[in-house]
Order: sequence, then C-alpha cells, then structure tokens
Amino acid sequence: MRLLVKLQVRTGTGNFILRDNTSILGATPAAANTLRRYDLKPVEHAEPEHDYHLCPNVDAVSEYKEAAINYIAGFVVKKIKQKQTCMPCAEALTSETTVHPFVLLKTRGGLQKPSPGIIAVCMESERCFQRILRTTSGKLPQGHGLTSAITNQVLIYSADKVLFPELHFHMFETTVDDNHVHVLVKMASSIYCKVRMHHLARCETEKMTKDIVRHQFTKLIHFHHQ
Repeated sequence: MRLLVKLQVRTGTGNFILRDNTSILGATPAAANTLRRYDLKPVEHAEPEHDYHLCPNVDAVSEYKEAAINYIAGFVVKKIKQKQTCMPCAEALTSETTVHPFVLLKTRGGLQKPSPGIIAVCMESERCFQRILRTTSGKLPQGHGLTSAITNQVLIYSADKVLFPELHFHMFETTVDDNHVHVLVKMASSIYCKVRMHHLARCETEKMTKDIVRHQFTKLIHFHHQ
C-alpha cells in the first residue's frame, strides 16, 4: 500500500496487471514538503488589547492588487475555456453582473469578465503567495511542488464555500474523484500560480540585470538608427 500511495507506482511495469479501475488518492511528497517549509495556512488575527500589539495583516489585499487580480482572473477564464469542454462549467466562469471597474476600463470588448468564484480562487491564491513571500523575506521561492501546495490550500479554503452556485446540482452528477467544482478550482489556481511565478521570475531577472539597459531600449535605438 505504501508503494501505491506514497511512491505512486504506475501500472505497465513489473509483474502485475490492473484488475479494476479503482483510483487511489496519492500523497505527493513535494507538496507536503512545501507545506511544511512555507506557512500557507491563514492566520487568525485576534483583537489586540493595546496599540503596540498592532501588526500588519499578511492576508490583506490592497485595492491595487484587487484590480490586478480581477484583470488576471479574466486571463485565467480564457485559459480554462480552452481546456474545459463541459458547457455548464464554462458558463459558470463568467458573469455580466459583477464586473470590476478596472476590467470595464481596460476592456475593448474582448476581455473575459470573471465570475465571483474565479475571483475568489485567484484572491486566495494571491494570499498564499503573500504568506510565502513573508516567509522568504520577499525572495523568489524555491523547491518543487509549490503550485500543488498552493492549489491544495485553495481547495481546502473553498471546501466550505459556495463559489459556483450554478454548479450546485451539476456537481452531484459527477463522480467524487472527478468533481467539476474541484476541477475548476484546481485549474484556476494552477493557472494563476503560473502567471504569478512568471512575474516573480521576471522581477528577479530584472534585479540581476538592472545595469543592462540596452534590451529595454532596443526598439527605441533602432527607430533612431543608432
């Protein structure tokens, strides 16, 4: 059993064959190690008795980040629609009633308008990144299983919440290991993590190459024929 669960032995090799289609939930060591290394669980802030007990709330999201997350959430919806073939799930990704003013400002008719459920998933994913950056003192996080750890934490966060009310009855039409709501949450969180990691990596690259300015002004130099 330990070989099947922890080491995730697959069929097709060795002297055994698959007797049925029963799936076993695997335990990913990389994600477990990442959860232990970084404090991804939300911290409950108690009411302070004195002013000197006040400390910044790491889980707080500024208005600037909230606008950016709503914009990124539209990109997440676009990527999910390219992979999602279930029509009820695809319809639950967007909403015309709750649209952030920043998205309305930037759109020219082509931007996706994410639903509150997708926005909530992206918000919680961003809070996980804020906790990780607090642990690493703002440095780029290292190690395997980072996306899986964040996705699992977001899935735990969404367990007692109704993120997609349109899929309440549709959820019970699917199997336990193929719950479409859980699939949407994991896909949205995974895509957001990919975007966020690319941004962190680019910021880290700019720190290392801050003295090299030619690649920033290449087009300007070419336009001036210099």
